[in-house]
Amino acid sequence: QVLLGMAREDDALGVDFFQNHQFREKLRSFGANLDLTNFDPASHSVNESYLQALGITIRTYADLSDDPLRDRKIYDLQQATLSDIPNMGQFDAQTFETFVTDHLHGATMIPEAYMIASHGDQYIGLSELFTSDEPGVLTQRRPV
Repeated sequence: QVLLGMAREDDALGVDFFQNHQFREKLRSFGANLDLTNFDPASHSVNESYLQALGITIRTYADLSDDPLRDRKIYDLQQATLSDIPNMGQFDAQTFETFVTDHLHGATMIPEAYMIASHGDQYIGLSELFTSDEPGVLTQRRPV
């Protein structure tokens, strides 16, 4: 039998626990938080102009409410890209209904901070920010 545990590299207590109990490191994870008090969105305007020149637009989940296939396209995109995310085991695919309920309509989801890149009608990329327990900080998390 194998017991898997997980601690982010910035969680000193968790890392110490695993090291002191002879766990072997299999994957290294790190935090991905955005401190809103220091973020300057204007510093990214060059990137947005470049993408627009390629025909790529970035819209929020809320902006795409007029697309009746929005949730399905996001689900399909996420399912197609899950294998590219480092993981200790195998991802178990969620059903579409569970994904919508738990992920897209979950309590920590922020429709204005859920960004979808599209080229024409095709969704080609996404970046998600969610609320965190820390005031003034949003977090990016791995899909469940």
